[in-house]
Amino acid sequence: MNQTLLSQYSYEIKYRWFESQKITIPEDYSLEKNRDSLSTIFTFSDLKTYGGADINAICERLTKCKEWFSMYDVKADRFYSQILTRNRFLKNILTSIHPNQKVGAQIRLFFELQAAYVIECMDLFIDEIIHKQGRMRQSDNASRQKTENQFRKEALEKLRKDIKQLANSEKIEPNILLKYSDVLIDEELQTRIKLLDNHSDSCQLIMKLINSLTSNMTQGVKFHRNEAKTVYRLATGEITWDTLNENEKRSIAWNPDFAKAIDNSSADIVPVIAFNRFIDYIRKGILSKRSGGVLTNQPTLIQMSNTFYPYQFCK
Repeated sequence: MNQTLLSQYSYEIKYRWFESQKITIPEDYSLEKNRDSLSTIFTFSDLKTYGGADINAICERLTKCKEWFSMYDVKADRFYSQILTRNRFLKNILTSIHPNQKVGAQIRLFFELQAAYVIECMDLFIDEIIHKQGRMRQSDNASRQKTENQFRKEALEKLRKDIKQLANSEKIEPNILLKYSDVLIDEELQTRIKLLDNHSDSCQLIMKLINSLTSNMTQGVKFHRNEAKTVYRLATGEITWDTLNENEKRSIAWNPDFAKAIDNSSADIVPVIAFNRFIDYIRKGILSKRSGGVLTNQPTLIQMSNTFYPYQFCK
């Protein structure tokens, strides 16, 4: 362990560091409760399920941690740049101190470990929703061809049946046959719509969790452009497809035929499309997190500043 680092805590006088940082320690502050919190609340244990990390559990844990940390009346990200370089040593320093000694050092270590956890738990949450979206896309890719083939099979069977009925009716006219070559939604688009619809419930749940952690994107979040705000509002259902103008619809659907299909009868999938775009902004915008780095100079759409290295949602 770095002796210079250890010395920073060895001579820590109770509350001196907090006073220098303009942090007020509550009168009912409990050394024992805060020590216990590191193993009961500020911990990553029990956050995984058989299929991976539990996004709901991460959200609940992070919410509890934020509530606990709120007693300091400061934001964790304010201190993370200082804690970053020594975070891996903090627990070792704490365990080297007897519970009845160096109270000031213990209180500061509790604070720094709690602050670091809030940041790292938010990192974990962001990572997991990105991974969740990736697993959705893997699932879509695995079933896309089979689903598309099924739509084609059903279309072919219906076509054969209809042609047989026309032949028996002896009323085959060019305009009747023409409708069979003019398909409003082809099998490829039908497949895309079905696969998107399969993820509707999961996407809604994740957006609810994001909203709960950011107070509906009002805390630690800045929208730099209306495009990103529109995508977010569509993903949460705050606005709907029919309220968009034609330019906005094109920016969401990209494909004109896809936009027509949505207009026709598939507006329910718009929140899923918007969710994927929203998560893509997060995924593409992450330049660095706990490991350090420099923020991007590229134009941003949204910036989440809950962490020391803000998440930036880019084009």
